[in-house]
Amino acid sequence: MSELATIVDQVSDQYWSKYDWARPFASEEARLNPEILEPEHDYKQYLPLDPTHPRAWIPPHVRWAKRKQVDFTCPITGWKESDWYRSYSGGPYRKIGTLTIDHIVPGALGGLSTDENIRAISALANSKKGHKTVSDEELREHLFKAFKTVYMPEDLLAMLNKYIVTSYKVGP
Repeated sequence: MSELATIVDQVSDQYWSKYDWARPFASEEARLNPEILEPEHDYKQYLPLDPTHPRAWIPPHVRWAKRKQVDFTCPITGWKESDWYRSYSGGPYRKIGTLTIDHIVPGALGGLSTDENIRAISALANSKKGHKTVSDEELREHLFKAFKTVYMPEDLLAMLNKYIVTSYKVGP
C-alpha cells in the first residue's frame, strides 16, 4: 500500500470513527459489494485526502452501518434488500439487492461525502435519481409508476438464492 493511501486511511478512520462499532461487519459489506474492494492497483492514491470531499471513499463498515440504520430497507420505496421487482411493461424480474450509498445533495452539485449528506437507498432509486436534486416523494412516485414488487413463491425464492440469481426473464 502506498504512503498516500495509508494517509487517506488514517484521515478517513478519524472522520468515520463514530461507526467503529460496525467494523466487524465490514467483511460482509465487502463480500456483498465486491466493487468496493480494492483492485490489484491501489486506487485510494487517487482519492482526495479530505473525507468530506464529494468523491471521497466511504469505508465498508460505514456503508454497512448506513444500511443497518434503515433496517436494510430502501427509505424511498419501502422495499427490502431481499424483495423482487419488475416493470409494469414486463421485462425481467430483478432483485432489489444491497442498498447503495446516495448523496442527498449530489457531488456533481457540490454535495460532500459527509455523514449528514449520505444515506443508503436501493440501486434502482439511486440510478433513477442520478445527479438531480429531486424530493423523495417525486422519486417514489416516478418509481411506483414504472415498477412493482412481485411475490416469489418460497421454493422459487430458495432456488434463486441458492444459485445467487439476481435477475431472470420468463417466456420468450
